[in-house]
Amino acid sequence: MPGEQVCVEITENVLLGDVAKFTTALAGLRQLGVRSALDDIGTGFSNLARLRDVPVDAIKVDRTLVTGVANDRRAQAIVLALVRLAHDLGIELIAEGVENDADADALVRLGCLRAQGHGIARPMDVASLVPLLDRGVIDLRHDPAAQMIDS
Repeated sequence: MPGEQVCVEITENVLLGDVAKFTTALAGLRQLGVRSALDDIGTGFSNLARLRDVPVDAIKVDRTLVTGVANDRRAQAIVLALVRLAHDLGIELIAEGVENDADADALVRLGCLRAQGHGIARPMDVASLVPLLDRGVIDLRHDPAAQMIDS
C-alpha cells in the first residue's frame, strides 16, 4: 500500500514522553508519504506548545468535546479555538464521535469540516466499504484521515 494511503493515529499522551524520538519517527514516516494524526486532543495533559515541533498532518478533537456541541456554547468556543489553531498551524482538524446532524451542522458552522463517528458512518467491513468507494462517497486516496459524508 502506498504511504499516501496510510494515516497513523497517535494519542496525545505520546507528547508526554520523549518528544525528540517521537518527532524523528514521524519525520521518517512522512518521508514515506505516511500521514499522521494526533488523536484525543483536549483530553490529556500535553503542552499545546509542543504542537509547534511535532510534524503531524492532523489533530483529532475527542468526542467528549464534540458530543452536544450544537447546544453547548463552551464546547463551541473550544472547538472554534481548535479550528483556528489547526488552520494557523496548517494542519487538518477532525472531530471524533459525531453522532447526529445537529452536532455535524454545528461543527461545519464552526469551521470543522472533517468528522468521523456513527452519525457519519457506522463501522463497516470491506464488503460494505467498497460500494461507497465505487460511488465516490469516500475517497481514501485524497483523504486518508476522515471526511464528512453527504449521504
